[in-house]
Amino acid sequence: MPETPAKKTSSTGLAIYGENLYLVELDPEGQQVQKLTVKLPEGCIANNAIADFTLLAEGFTQIHKAAGSIKEPVNIGVPSGDAAIRVLTLPRMTLDDIRGTLDLNFEEYFPFSRLDAVFDVLDVKMPISYEDRDEIPVLASAVKRNTVERILDCAREAGFDVNAIEPVQFAMIRAIPEAKSGLSVYADTQSIIAAWDGGGIMFRNENNTESVQGILNTIQFLSTQYRGRRVDTLIIYGLDIQLNKDSGVNFVNIEEPFFTAEGLALRDTPDTAKIDLRPMEYVELEKRRHTLSITKILVAALLVAFFGSSIWTIYYGMSQTEDLKERIVQVREANREFIQRRAQLTQANSKLEQQRRTSEKILNFFKGNIPALEVMEALEANSGEGIKFTDADFVMDNKGGVTVTVNGSATEENLVMVLSEGLKRSKIFENVTVPVSRRDFKGGMIFRLVLKVRETV
Repeated sequence: MPETPAKKTSSTGLAIYGENLYLVELDPEGQQVQKLTVKLPEGCIANNAIADFTLLAEGFTQIHKAAGSIKEPVNIGVPSGDAAIRVLTLPRMTLDDIRGTLDLNFEEYFPFSRLDAVFDVLDVKMPISYEDRDEIPVLASAVKRNTVERILDCAREAGFDVNAIEPVQFAMIRAIPEAKSGLSVYADTQSIIAAWDGGGIMFRNENNTESVQGILNTIQFLSTQYRGRRVDTLIIYGLDIQLNKDSGVNFVNIEEPFFTAEGLALRDTPDTAKIDLRPMEYVELEKRRHTLSITKILVAALLVAFFGSSIWTIYYGMSQTEDLKERIVQVREANREFIQRRAQLTQANSKLEQQRRTSEKILNFFKGNIPALEVMEALEANSGEGIKFTDADFVMDNKGGVTVTVNGSATEENLVMVLSEGLKRSKIFENVTVPVSRRDFKGGMIFRLVLKVRETV
């Protein structure tokens, strides 16, 4: 199935002309939708050529924002100082063969290396017939590759897609009604162009055409080159030149330069001679991007099916996720209750273990004939309010002697001393050590007593 180009809704020309950018957007009927101009920063253009691409990118961005939504890729016009144009007479052959011949002999016609250039050719109409000749006239144009690539980069950064790049002086004559029939000459401060029936036949770049001499030379050359033909129309823009009304030449003075951008937009109309100076690899890439093929349709169908199944999968997954979230909440709640119960059991087990150790210790006291009861009674008898015992440790040595280490706390230091003196007077203890004590963080006393039990107890 052949590729079908997308239906165009409009066409746009963007001309780099003089010190400005000019944009014209046409609807499918060729009527202007909008036209804009942006002054390029100083230093962007020098000698009718691009001198600073960073400044050009700023201009592209500014005019893109001002234009709003551009539906179609734009056609960009290269300044006259960057584009070299030649009208060549070559042996009769196809345009593809002419491109091959020019590719091999490029430096004979253009002032830069073939490796550094991009070029294009097309048939050109002449005021004389070439039907019976073995040669044909062709128009060839070339631009340095780096210039074209950087223009494409500037356009891409600004948000433009690019449909074509061509010399602005070649495109402009499409929009000048007076240049569409007969032999005409167009002149401004940059170029002198000879046109036959709306197609360029000769181009001369001029840095200064304020003098009429260059124009007169062109008219003289045309009358000599094409005998029997005379210049019908002289078209002027930006020049202060007056023409004698008796000269027989139609004189046209153009007031505004938007024909530069309009001519670029008009290249998309049928039967229009076209030059495209984009690199071939870029053109092929754009064709793949902007054409509709059976492969793309199949891919689109697969994508639609994929997205449809994906939406169902996402919906089903979301419902399953909600169920899973509820189950996770339930499991977490059950786990929280389990942890609380385990903590309670651990605490209860710790108390039971402490009670077990205490019971074993008391049992050992009784088994070992240790006078635990008498010691406890003595401690209770000699302690008053403000004294609290935390533990008592009974140790029996090899000779049967018993030593008791008592730990406790008191609200005041003198209570500890009273306890110590009372225990010394008791008949149960053979010796009572001086208490070891220290203050706690509340101001009370933490003490330790070491008691030696009498053997007769």
